Amino acid sequence: MAYTFGNNPRSCNPFFVRSFAAMNSQMTDLVVLHEGPIIPCGGERSDVVRYERVPVDTVTRMLGTGLNPAAYRLIVFMEWLTSPNATMYAMAGVLDTDLIFQWDIFDAIQPLLQSPLDVHLVSENPKALNGGCGSTSISNFTVSRLQRSSCAYAQRMQSREERAFWDAFACSWPLNLGTMFGARLGMVRLLKQTSDALMTSGKGCWDQGVLNVLVYNGTLANLVIWDYFEGLVKTMDIGAVQICLVDS
Repeated sequence: MAYTFGNNPRSCNPFFVRSFAAMNSQMTDLVVLHEGPIIPCGGERSDVVRYERVPVDTVTRMLGTGLNPAAYRLIVFMEWLTSPNATMYAMAGVLDTDLIFQWDIFDAIQPLLQSPLDVHLVSENPKALNGGCGSTSISNFTVSRLQRSSCAYAQRMQSREERAFWDAFACSWPLNLGTMFGARLGMVRLLKQTSDALMTSGKGCWDQGVLNVLVYNGTLANLVIWDYFEGLVKTMDIGAVQICLVDS
């Protein structure tokens, strides 16, 4: 699944659709949710992609949450994956539209799934950690593009335990919110936990930063983390190879 907010090439790279079409997958559907009446991705191959417009009342409700569009899309994803449209799917993924498909992701990960709640996440460039190692301040990654004072995590730095966590977090690899895939029920759980945190403990923080905090503080379980260089997916700056397994 992917979510777009416009119809220019930056909102949906044409090769996202073309590479999926080239796979000629018989078992996997590509669903692109979009706001507004214009079909995104330049209208690429509507015969192989399900373009679904997000209902106007849903967009209105999402705007009422106070979250930015990149954050509230997680709620829309979760609601779609629990709707009758999605109950036939055993696996699901949330993808950025700059991804280039090399093969069917689910063909690759199905043998790796150990439970109906497993989710695979991909790290970003390892040269760009979640903060400067040794830093006891809130990572720039967590509050990226936002005012530091608006991020709820900035108020949670008083205890020694909290400072120890942020020290360790600053040395961790950032995980990408746009390359997540695994069991459908696992994706639903991850999206709910992340969107709930964006409304509470991580209010005002960057959506992808909140995901990273939840991963590294152990809130999220049944995760397989892949690193930047080789593996299941490729985007303009992301690759993958398995580095660790976080048990439930």
